[in-house]
Amino acid sequence: MSKRESDELKDGESSPKKRVRCAGPGSSKIPVLPSFTVKSEVPPTLYAFGARVVPPKDDKQKKEARSKDSKKDDVSRRASKKDESSNTVNEKHAALLKHSSELMEKAENFKLQAEIELLNAKLAQAEEREKKQGARNKMLSGVNKTQQEQIKTQQEQMKDLLEQVKSLTDQNQSLVAKLKEPQDKKEKAKVEASKQSSDDISEDDSKTVQELFESLSGGFKVGKEIEAFFRDVLEELD
Repeated sequence: MSKRESDELKDGESSPKKRVRCAGPGSSKIPVLPSFTVKSEVPPTLYAFGARVVPPKDDKQKKEARSKDSKKDDVSRRASKKDESSNTVNEKHAALLKHSSELMEKAENFKLQAEIELLNAKLAQAEEREKKQGARNKMLSGVNKTQQEQIKTQQEQMKDLLEQVKSLTDQNQSLVAKLKEPQDKKEKAKVEASKQSSDDISEDDSKTVQELFESLSGGFKVGKEIEAFFRDVLEELD
């Protein structure tokens, strides 16, 4: 049996059979359906004063129709949704906390690395400064050593010059003393003797002796000044 035939059989069973009634012989066949009353499931629309009246919804019946199992299912469904939402929130919160802790750890590591680099740079600068200072001190020590040697040689030279000046002053003093002797004798002779003692020494001899005495006294004075100058220089060097 095909699908079409099965559908036609179903339609034939559900719908009433059509009977053909004829008006008479030779007339056209008009199908006439039997009259029967069908109760409408949809209630008719009510009107009051020209307005359509809508019956109120029967909520009580619907509420009563709901079984306890369905209520339990709803409650369990809502609880499961709440649990799922709370679980997702907790998971998100934990993930955010973990991410924030990782970021804080990275920031701390970066900060420590920056501080280490800064300390290394300062240490390198200090080492470079110490090297330069050591080289400078070495150079200054060499310069000071040479200067000290020069000062030492100059002091020795000054000592030699002082000794020479001292010897010259001693010689001048001895010469002055020797020159003073005839002058003293002359003065004594002038006092004690008369013209005879003065005639023994000529005027030219007295003039030469006087000039020699003056030159020696001037040299003695210059020697004293030179000695004082060298003593001052030695005190400054010490």
